[in-house]
Amino acid sequence: MKIKPLIPYPALLLEDSIKALVIADLHIGWDIELSSKGIHIPSQTFRLKARLREIADKIDADILFILGDVKHTIASAELSEWRDIPDFFDEALELFDKVVVVPGNHDGGLELLAPRSVDITDTKGIFWNGIALMHGHTWPRLHLLEAKVMLMGHLHPTILFRDSFGLRFSKPVWLRIPFDRDNLVKIYSRRLRKSVEELRDMVKVEKLIVLPSFNDLLGGQPVNSVKGSDELLGPILRSESAILDEAEVYIVDGTYIGRLNILRTV
Repeated sequence: MKIKPLIPYPALLLEDSIKALVIADLHIGWDIELSSKGIHIPSQTFRLKARLREIADKIDADILFILGDVKHTIASAELSEWRDIPDFFDEALELFDKVVVVPGNHDGGLELLAPRSVDITDTKGIFWNGIALMHGHTWPRLHLLEAKVMLMGHLHPTILFRDSFGLRFSKPVWLRIPFDRDNLVKIYSRRLRKSVEELRDMVKVEKLIVLPSFNDLLGGQPVNSVKGSDELLGPILRSESAILDEAEVYIVDGTYIGRLNILRTV
């Protein structure tokens, strides 16, 4: 299975006998929250649809995986979401043979908004062609740790830059993080009350790839200003099983800017 970032888009291509596009964190309806704060912009769903169509026209993929947070409101849905989310899914179903959503923490009630042909899966992640796919707000199911590569969203990772005049700006990034498998085995041993020996051969995950948000107007968490793993989103990242100091950081345009432990000191 080939895993390929689709530069300059915040999207991954999984390529084997079947091609699949992976995106995360659309947060459709986010503009409503801005309106409540006095910042009025039109619905941004048309931009998300245009970006998706642009990518789909280039890669001819069969499946679209969305790793959570299709919607923005957590437990309910705004009036605009009842319009915009079905509209986005209708576009996606025209472009792909199959659309699969791994729900995130913002996707409460998504089943009411999605067409029946959209496959809404387990919130704890799914296993597809040797790859683990999850949103990242929950612990993944044990069998997902048999994958060597795990993909997640949830974090909206960014890097914070400061120019020579002291002005600060951020850019969305990809994170490629190695795992401390021994630590992960110990955690699951405690969680599931299974022996370390029983789990050691089962846990094969080697690296975690964190996707940037597909909605480029969203803010994110500047990972180079985070002091400890306890400040990050999601149990996997907070558990210290993902070795953040050794994370490789790539801007969405494909530029490799270094390991996170170095970027924290710059």
